[in-house]
Amino acid sequence: MESDKYTVHQGLQMEGIPQRPLQVWICGHSYVHWSSKRAIEIGAQNLWQSESEIMVSWVGKRGLRWEGLLCLLSEKYVCSEEPDIVKLHLGGNDLTTCPLVDLKGEIMNILYKLLTWWPKMHIIWSDIIQRLDWKGARSIKAIEKIRRLHNSFMWGQMELCKGSVIHHTSIKARLPELYCYDSIHLSDSGLDLFICQLRDSVQFAKTKPHKCPLC
Repeated sequence: MESDKYTVHQGLQMEGIPQRPLQVWICGHSYVHWSSKRAIEIGAQNLWQSESEIMVSWVGKRGLRWEGLLCLLSEKYVCSEEPDIVKLHLGGNDLTTCPLVDLKGEIMNILYKLLTWWPKMHIIWSDIIQRLDWKGARSIKAIEKIRRLHNSFMWGQMELCKGSVIHHTSIKARLPELYCYDSIHLSDSGLDLFICQLRDSVQFAKTKPHKCPLC
């Protein structure tokens, strides 16, 4: 299986972080929810990293859309330590319900709010992954085009905010073994790969800037 692709526009500024474990939040819809469950089964709750190096918080909600992200994170904003890295994996549930032209403004406002809450954090965008089926979609071909446009828009946003991107190029619809029977969610094999890519993205975020050849 091919290796995955990552884009880092600016590495995490380590010199500004106190001598403590990196606080990493993984936020998103059902892919994050089920990844957190799978992580417990395979001993990857902390992405196989020492707790002296990073501390991972899984913030997943099934059915999450962009409009619900700030509400989901608001409680952690009040009671948790400031995150160093926030990984976002969502948007797939919006593709069939909200025109992308309307969604772009909402996303920009949300990112601005997050950076207002935590100005020193490094955002990692986790690309919307291909699916075998999209609930509510009239055309798989059309929704695939929208998926690519959404991801492309987010690449631009990550460049503006000096974030990173996980492209998930090794999780593709032509590999049905990576998906569950419902053709939407990831199988155990797919989740394992997804979790590995989340782990690797932390290391890439700590490196010097580089750009994926696909971008």
